[in-house]
Amino acid sequence: MEHFPEVLNFYGVHTLHSVAETEAFSRNLAAAVKPGMVIGLVGDLGAGKSVCVRAAGVALGITDRMPSPSYTLVEEYRVGETVVFHIDLYRLADAEEFYLLGVEERFGEAITFIEWIDRAPEIARRADVIVEFSIDHDNGDYRTVRVRSGADRDGAA
Repeated sequence: MEHFPEVLNFYGVHTLHSVAETEAFSRNLAAAVKPGMVIGLVGDLGAGKSVCVRAAGVALGITDRMPSPSYTLVEEYRVGETVVFHIDLYRLADAEEFYLLGVEERFGEAITFIEWIDRAPEIARRADVIVEFSIDHDNGDYRTVRVRSGADRDGAA
């Protein structure tokens, strides 16, 4: 797995107090990603995964509407020569269903965001970066975001 040093300054724990802060965080993350990267997103429903991907997509230059791929499973966008995938594994029963989509073979050419990557640990092992969202209900529903290398495998995605 190739490491992308541009993302290293995002590693660690971040507290986001609003949607606007989540979008700003995501725009900064987008500035560091490159084709060939797989970014996994983890967190409960409503934690900020889709907001993150949409804001990153806009920062990358996507001008199309970016619906959640919860039902389509995969949305593909083009920005110039760059392909950006937005994948949602929430509705998949297992990783085998993911492989049937045929997207994995294109990881090397695309920037790939995968929501619910923790539902498929064998795919999570391929991620370059894992972004974990949690909601802090005790502090005004702030989001705590932990960003780590996909190679940092403490037993879970």
